[in-house]
Amino acid sequence: ARSGALRPGGLAVDLAHARPGDLVFSNFSRRGPEHVQIFAGRTEGGVPMVIEAQQRGVPVKFSPLSGPAVFRRIV
Repeated sequence: ARSGALRPGGLAVDLAHARPGDLVFSNFSRRGPEHVQIFAGRTEGGVPMVIEAQQRGVPVKFSPLSGPAVFRRIV
């Protein structure tokens, strides 16, 4: 399934109000988001972090949030 299939559900939140567990959609194309991540919170220095697997077969890792993103809270 495409990452964009998850986007319609939940509540929209912005980065300032994001909580660990919120979904993060990024890498936008004309079809919508191509990547989904899980917001993991912020480092002690305030850097927003996500949990992601950049592609199938790549281990899951913590990464700094980069680029434009849309946050959704699934309740």
